[in-house]
Amino acid sequence: MKKVIIVLIMTGAVALAWWLISPLWINKTVDDVLPTAAKSPQTQATGNVQMGVTIAPDKTLSEVEMLVEQVAPADREQFMQEMEDQKTHEMAELVPSSPRILSQGNFYSVAHEGSGIAKLLSVDGSNILRLENLDVLNGPDLRVVLSKNTGIRTSADLGDYIELDTLKGNKGNQNYEIDSSIDIGEYKSAVVYCKAFHVVFNVAELQ
Repeated sequence: MKKVIIVLIMTGAVALAWWLISPLWINKTVDDVLPTAAKSPQTQATGNVQMGVTIAPDKTLSEVEMLVEQVAPADREQFMQEMEDQKTHEMAELVPSSPRILSQGNFYSVAHEGSGIAKLLSVDGSNILRLENLDVLNGPDLRVVLSKNTGIRTSADLGDYIELDTLKGNKGNQNYEIDSSIDIGEYKSAVVYCKAFHVVFNVAELQ
């Protein structure tokens, strides 16, 4: 019986050691696309509008020419300008809008070496935290958190914070959604944090 207990303890210890140590030799790269807000036309019909003049089946060419001649030149110019403005407006609606940077900062090393940029972005009314060119040491149970504090060196310095998600990877470009109920203007630091052992890996102060 004692041997069984010893074996179980040793097995558990080995499993724990592997969970703690193995990430240090594993790199996981993530490359999330930079989000954009694509503006679409109000209706499919609007999106398919072709600029130009067509003749109704029951109208002859001479009738159309006569109708055009009855319109004053100034009115024709105004009409054509309005058509051109409408076309320009519809094309602009189809062009994706770039995300707006609310604040950003570079990661600095705390418990472990690391680098990268953290950006708070506003995209089509939604807020996200984007990590770009991230290169940090992998580790167990790493989380991405936002803190209201600056000058963070230890878990005690985190103060009031929110956890966004598990770190997707220790390298690359990553997006993390922020709940709409959160006032992101109150948060001053993005942190890579080992939740299991309360260790601050890296911090980016957002300005």
